[in-house]
Amino acid sequence: MAQTIFKVGGVPEHFNFPWYLAEEEAAFASKSVNFQWAAFPGGTGAMLEALDAGEIDLALMLTEGAVADIVKGGAHRIVGTYVQSPLTWGIHVHAQSPFHTVADLEGQVFGISRYQSGSHLMAYVNARDMGWDTTSLRFEVIKDFEGARRAMSAGTVHGFMWEKYTTKPTVDSGEWRRVGECVTPWPCFVMVARKEVFSCQQPELLQLMHQIRQLMDSLSPEQHKAYISRRFKLQPQDVDAWYAQTEWRCAPEIDGAELEKTQQALRALGIIDQILPPKELCAPSCIRSAQALSPRMYDWRVQSVYRMLDMQGKGEGPLSVSDLTALGHLDQYHYQGADLCYEVAKTLELSAGSYVYDIGSGVGGTARVLADCSGCRVLGVELQPELCRLGSELTQRAGLSDRVSFLAGDFLEYDWLEKFSHFISLLVFLHVPNRPEALRHASRSLVAGGSFFIEDFVLRGPLTAEEQALLTGTISGVAVTTEDAYLADLAAAGLSVGAVERMDELWADWTSRRRDDFKSEAEQHRAFFGAALYEERLAFYEAVARLFSGKRLGGVRIIGHKA
Repeated sequence: MAQTIFKVGGVPEHFNFPWYLAEEEAAFASKSVNFQWAAFPGGTGAMLEALDAGEIDLALMLTEGAVADIVKGGAHRIVGTYVQSPLTWGIHVHAQSPFHTVADLEGQVFGISRYQSGSHLMAYVNARDMGWDTTSLRFEVIKDFEGARRAMSAGTVHGFMWEKYTTKPTVDSGEWRRVGECVTPWPCFVMVARKEVFSCQQPELLQLMHQIRQLMDSLSPEQHKAYISRRFKLQPQDVDAWYAQTEWRCAPEIDGAELEKTQQALRALGIIDQILPPKELCAPSCIRSAQALSPRMYDWRVQSVYRMLDMQGKGEGPLSVSDLTALGHLDQYHYQGADLCYEVAKTLELSAGSYVYDIGSGVGGTARVLADCSGCRVLGVELQPELCRLGSELTQRAGLSDRVSFLAGDFLEYDWLEKFSHFISLLVFLHVPNRPEALRHASRSLVAGGSFFIEDFVLRGPLTAEEQALLTGTISGVAVTTEDAYLADLAAAGLSVGAVERMDELWADWTSRRRDDFKSEAEQHRAFFGAALYEERLAFYEAVARLFSGKRLGGVRIIGHKA
């Protein structure tokens, strides 16, 4: 398979050491995804121009610059958080400058790399913090750090804001003085991609982020710091101080509240004139924090799959579908495992001509079994990007990528040009806050007469306070209603019900046996998962079994077609 290569841009600074390290060591040469690095001394403004020109695919840029550009109509979108911690900007003057405090710089000329760059936007943030009239700010474009040195020396620029540790060697040498600092009130770096990239190469983009995280995790903090000190010519004590306050993410997620905070600050400064919903700033694959389900349910799954495959001697190379279904609950997230997948294929009469929409596809276990046993095509959408990425990886190793594909994000944010002959949803809609909207979306996605297969929770009676807490807190079941209400929602969405099967007793028995089996193999599971995760999983299994045994929570299987 041909290697996918992304053109990635960022500032030539210590924040981007993982990319420099990966490039120097050719760390991704044998991977399915690689990158070409392009350094941008001019910062965020220069990267935005390069994205516009199609010269780079992905940029690691300042949050405020990315947000301002998108709000003003930029076509690019945020695809994840790169560095979670805020950025500390140093406020600098030349050593021979008559200015000795930040207050002295009111009304003076600030150097900026470009308009709409970080140095430009942060000059406004600093002015607001100082209580200055932002309409009287004066700027001179100096393009990059070396341009700032020349302008400060010539006296045409009186103040310059740049990342504190990048400029520290210049301060230590006596060329500049740092008269103050300004800290961004939001995560400092985000990852921004061109529309063509986040629309057409989402799985590969998620894989690249994963590889960077893997590279960082493979080295100790001391190795990180030694490389940073050597590569960027920073003093070890400065690297120690900077490293201690820096948190990398390099993940397809962002806090929507932080995006709102950034926009509010930019609007207050007169840089933007409107505030957009966070989802309009982000690619669909970039999960906003409020969308994430309980970490207890999903965070542990990816590493557990890798560990189990390693233990079986299958950490690399081709896999069969049976290799993966043998992983049990790590591959199949619904009840009854792969047996249910075969039942779905039989019930919907899937064949090579079928196209199935798998809503909430997890790591792709269901999709792979359906494609393998029937020859159908499947598109799965999974809210949790890392599960989606792993699903693509496992499917490629199983040789099914020609029939099975996955996209990450909220399925409600996708509109499909090609309609599906079937959709399935196995224990997913209970997690979706607006089920009527979800069902309308699913209905629109079907061809006329297309069929569906749903399994979900329903209420058989009022829950006790304890049961409600377990359902919403432990299981993240936010949309569980009576069976009658469920059927009414389906009808309102234009979906005709052909069969309804009560699953209460079957699921009560199955979840009880799952809990008991897990407890009976406690020693084995503690060794594999660790004591803390074992107790968390046991608590989850206990909660589900308790809810079904109380008979006020039940299950339902609904089969039908688009009216």
